[in-house]
Amino acid sequence: MYLLILIFTLFAAIPTWAVELYGAWQQGGYIYGQAEAGAQVTINGKKAITAEDGRFLYGLDRHFKAEAVVQIKNAEKTFERTLIIEPRSYKTQHIKGVSSNKVNPNTKELERIRAEKAAITKARKTLSTANFPIKMAYPVSAPLSGVYGSRRTFNGQERSWHKGADLAAPSGTPVVSPASGKVIFADETFFSGNIVIVDHGFGLFGHFAHLKDITVRVGEEVDTKTILGHVGSTGRSTGPHLHWGLYFQNVAVDPLLWLQ
Repeated sequence: MYLLILIFTLFAAIPTWAVELYGAWQQGGYIYGQAEAGAQVTINGKKAITAEDGRFLYGLDRHFKAEAVVQIKNAEKTFERTLIIEPRSYKTQHIKGVSSNKVNPNTKELERIRAEKAAITKARKTLSTANFPIKMAYPVSAPLSGVYGSRRTFNGQERSWHKGADLAAPSGTPVVSPASGKVIFADETFFSGNIVIVDHGFGLFGHFAHLKDITVRVGEEVDTKTILGHVGSTGRSTGPHLHWGLYFQNVAVDPLLWLQ
């Protein structure tokens, strides 16, 4: 099953110590939960993003190890649970007909790429726990033409793995935000073309790339009715489609695992 949703309510020896765990517990998925207010949450020793009311989120990368140890502490007690993370296999996608400079950029273009990457990484340092979508919707309704995690070659040369889902919608199709949030980046970039990044809360950021145009501005609040732009083929693209990426801070996770 492509989407794995498991729900457990777990109780420790002390009756008041209740922890709820949800999520897509597989590589590229996430762990979401509700602990007591003020508790500290770690996953394999790394801090999860936690709100004052005890909600927390942690993204699982493409090659996350087989187990995730969830540890929750407050001043009086500790809760611990080991989750088994389902492994995934990833195919290789071969893409031809890409502009040569989009495969092997020159020195000046590499400088631009590095600057754009730094700007996007900086934008993703935003931390908001007010909004959090437990469920998302498709930003466009279209066939899937590229999947998360796949290795990729461009004109026969292997490059970075695919960090999202490609939806093959016709040029000009409106792209809506799959959940509420705030626009933190909206610009034209070398590889992603016209791209909009939305802060969905809890360190979760939606990327909407290769747009024909951008119809929102940085700082704008959006919801599932807001049009972010229209499907295009800007940047490193060989035809009209939407690249929908989802990041937990700087870890790319699979957006399709958030559809239910």
